Formats: sequence, structure tokens, C-alpha cells
Amino acid sequence: MKHKFQNHIADVAHSRRGARLSSRGFTLIEMLVVLGISVILATGGFLSLWNLRKHQALRLAAESMVAFLREAQSRSATQEGGVGWGVHFENSTDRDSYWLFSGSVIEDPVDKVALPATVGLDTPSDEVFFSKVSGLPDFPTIVKIKLLGDDSSVRTITINAQGTIEQNQLYE
Repeated sequence: MKHKFQNHIADVAHSRRGARLSSRGFTLIEMLVVLGISVILATGGFLSLWNLRKHQALRLAAESMVAFLREAQSRSATQEGGVGWGVHFENSTDRDSYWLFSGSVIEDPVDKVALPATVGLDTPSDEVFFSKVSGLPDFPTIVKIKLLGDDSSVRTITINAQGTIEQNQLYE
């Protein structure tokens, strides 16, 4: 009986010692699991942030284009320089752009803006010309811009016959 009791005490002491050793730190497996989860979460966060920045660039490009068109319309209505003003939209092999021109000289830009590297025109090269005094466009125009490589994210800028310039979000 004494022998069984001593074996039981030895087993309890051994199990307590083992419990104390394992409670001192983390195993390699536990550390690898935590590291793996951290990497997955960080990657997801980075991709989400990158996508947000691209969509923000599209929105800002559309807002800048609307302001630029309104500036051309305002210059025409106030007859700045005694001429009408317009905006030309240019599809290019590198970066698409648009520029302000006065009179009928489209090739002589007064102010030129390149679209961000992630944004491009989704319409062919075109221009809109605003008449003096009224500031009305020569014809209604729709300009579409999109995220390059993502045909589902498109913004439209509409210039209607009454001279209203507005931006609409098609997809995103």
C-alpha cells in the first residue's frame, strides 16, 4: 500500500511540474498560428485600403473635371478675353487628359490637367464649347471616366443643353 501511495504522489508531482512548465510560455505552434492570423488580417486591411484609395482617386478626378468645366462655362458667360471657352478631352497612349482652350484654337491649351495614373477616360476624345454670354454648350455632352482595369467603377459627367453640369456615379 505504501508503494501505491508513493507512486500516486510521484504522479501528482510529475503532472504539476509538467503543468508549471507549459504555463510559462507559448508553444511554437501557438506562435505560428497567431502570426498566420496576423498576416491574413494585415493583408486584408492593406488590400481594402488600396481599393479605397483607387475609388477616392476616381471620385476626386470627377469632381475636379466638373469644377474645370464650370470654370470654362463661367469664362464664356463673362466673355473673358472676348471669346467663348471650351474643354477638350484627350485619350492618350500614356495618361488621358483634358484642357481649357479659348476661342476655336483647341490645340493651344490654356490650362491642362492629366488624370491620375489609375483613372482614364471611358469615352473617345471630344470637346465641349460654351458660347459667350449665355454659357450654354454647343451641344449636350457626356464624359465618362473609370478606374483603369476595373470596368465596373465608372463616373459620368453630363453637360446638358441648358448648361447644367453634373456628376453621376454609375457603379462602384
